[in-house]
Amino acid sequence: MKSFVKAYKDLEKDELYEILKLREKVFKIEQNSQYTDLDNLDKEAIHIFIKDDGIIKAYARIIEKDKNKKIGKLARVISRKKTYGRKICEIAIKTAFDDLELNEIFIEAQVQAMGFYEKLGFEKTSKPYDYAGINHIDMILKKDY
Repeated sequence: MKSFVKAYKDLEKDELYEILKLREKVFKIEQNSQYTDLDNLDKEAIHIFIKDDGIIKAYARIIEKDKNKKIGKLARVISRKKTYGRKICEIAIKTAFDDLELNEIFIEAQVQAMGFYEKLGFEKTSKPYDYAGINHIDMILKKDY
């Protein structure tokens, strides 16, 4: 198992293709969500992924919400095995706080995954709402100084 943290410009073509294919499989096919995955944010995002046996097993991206890097967004967490999901989140959190120097991480979590994120220290900041046919909730993790 090997992890990668890359800017869009540093992604290899095959990596980008695998990432988009995985996101389509999970969000569009498995979850039957009708949202637009190609949202023009990938070019500005930091892409984090775990490869195991040469295959991308988990993926997340970090999107900075403002130029001051005060609030970031962790998105597109994809995993079919809990160890990958936790590991990709830990890498994303460390990258956001240590490398990007963010003070907070904001996520739009699926309600069914809320407990998973609470175990990582995230707190609810909204009531559940519908996003692309799936119940979501806003959550935040503040840097522990």
